[in-house]
Amino acid sequence: MSVGDVSRKLAAIFYADVAGYSRLTGADEVGTHRTLSEFLDVISGMIENDGGSVLHYAGDAILAEFASVVVAVECAVGVQTALATRSADTPEDQRLTFRIGINFGDVIADRGEIYGDGVNIAARLESLADPGGVCISAKVHDEISGKLDIAFEDIGAHEVKNIAGPIQAFHVRPKSSDVPATASPTPDKPSIAILPFDNMSSDPEQEFFADGMTEDLITAISKLRWFFVIARNSTFVYKNQSIDVREVARELGVRYVLEGSVRKAGASVRVNAQLIEAETGNHIWAEKYDRQLEDIFALQDEMTENIAAAIEPQLYKAEVSRARKSPTTNLDAWEQVVRAMSLMWRVNRDDFDEAGRYLDAAIQIDPEYGQAYSMRAFLNSWRAAFGSARNMAQILNEARDDANKALSLDDDDQWAHHGLGFVHMMARRSDEAMTALKRSLKINPNFAIGNVSLGCTLAYAGQSQEAYDAFEAALKLSPNDPFNNTIPAHYGVACFVDGKFDDAIDKARESINALPYFPLGYFLLAASCAMAGRESETVGAVEVVRSKYPRYDYDRHMKTIPFSPDTIHLWRDGLVKAGLGPDDQA
Repeated sequence: MSVGDVSRKLAAIFYADVAGYSRLTGADEVGTHRTLSEFLDVISGMIENDGGSVLHYAGDAILAEFASVVVAVECAVGVQTALATRSADTPEDQRLTFRIGINFGDVIADRGEIYGDGVNIAARLESLADPGGVCISAKVHDEISGKLDIAFEDIGAHEVKNIAGPIQAFHVRPKSSDVPATASPTPDKPSIAILPFDNMSSDPEQEFFADGMTEDLITAISKLRWFFVIARNSTFVYKNQSIDVREVARELGVRYVLEGSVRKAGASVRVNAQLIEAETGNHIWAEKYDRQLEDIFALQDEMTENIAAAIEPQLYKAEVSRARKSPTTNLDAWEQVVRAMSLMWRVNRDDFDEAGRYLDAAIQIDPEYGQAYSMRAFLNSWRAAFGSARNMAQILNEARDDANKALSLDDDDQWAHHGLGFVHMMARRSDEAMTALKRSLKINPNFAIGNVSLGCTLAYAGQSQEAYDAFEAALKLSPNDPFNNTIPAHYGVACFVDGKFDDAIDKARESINALPYFPLGYFLLAASCAMAGRESETVGAVEVVRSKYPRYDYDRHMKTIPFSPDTIHLWRDGLVKAGLGPDDQA
């Protein structure tokens, strides 16, 4: 039928799209595309065999129409059955699964395509379907009820984008038992979408600022290689849309969503940002930044740096919480790693041992999982600092092997270079340590822990001013990072080799309060008090060292502490003057 110059008709609209396609392509671009092509051939063949017409392909999506709504639903159920059978032997985290939405309504037909709300509703129904499932509108339900051997689950009315008023939706549940079960693919690493920041001002210049900052954030957070970041083209489709964050996360297949806004008031700009856990809709981090608008590009860079660095530890924290909710007998490799990380940041021997067991388990689950090797290298370097001289060389050799294994798997992983750098630091190879750590920071300039470890290396090497700068950069990038508790002791080391013994004493006490299990703080306090001539405080500090570390052995300690050959004599002088030298053994 033609209305004016527009041709209209009733049609059953079939819309299918891959669930979590971006995550799958990020893991295996070529293999995923090959499977997609194969599955699109299967779907289009079945549609044509059932009398439907394929109208359009859009990346991983397919649009088709049927004259009969009964045939459309029957075809959709058959498609899901066929694809599930083909995927039955594929690991769940590698399965390519489609969602299908079906609507029945009036559409505009033009040059072999169809347009209008009828098509848009089918696409929205697709986003409401389970992976491997079919979702239909109330109109479709009314048309096919009693005509097919299927059951329906009423999932209620849903407000969806670009559609006026809620749409009533139903999940299709085949009654027969011959449909292989499918599950939503479980990501091998957490995923995040950075939505376009809203411009809350009437100033169009702030629109460019908001868009530029969003794009820069996507680039910056993409450097956190443990997190899969949805590409710009997939998130900017939500620009200026009224959205439900959970719906967006479902459509994009992500665990977390970062959103924000920009508001200009006179010469000032306020940027709000919030990180949301998609499954629950809970806010896990939020921050407000007020700045003067002078150089808009410099401000954009500063905001990007602040936000990108701030959310990294929050993502780790959220992942640790998520992993803790899983039974310990059913953790994937990533969950094993994040549990290990939460234990490592406590910096004590017992937690290191437990963290090691989680990392060993991660590698057993996935022997090609680079992050597990880089974290185990980092962990074993810390174990060397807490361990004895008898096994230190072996531990560091194992750590070096793990770091090199991680690098062989991914040379652009900042954590792998970081792990190797920390191994070199503990082995007193300062130049090699700095090279590796600076490489990690080149890969990701917002890598706060990389700055902490670089500061440690510089402090032990006697480059105090550079160490101060590195620690300050770490604190600026990520003020709430749990690993920051290790900074005071190492900042104190930089003060100590710089001859600023009173400052070193303050930092030692700060370290003891922040990390009571970290030995360096206690030894730093004793050595610094002795060098500062504070005799009564030295006696008290040494008594604490003796009581907490009754097996203290000077020679073993001097082989373990990673001062460089240029600075080790300063530390020796401090210990000897404190009464912790080779002639003071109990």
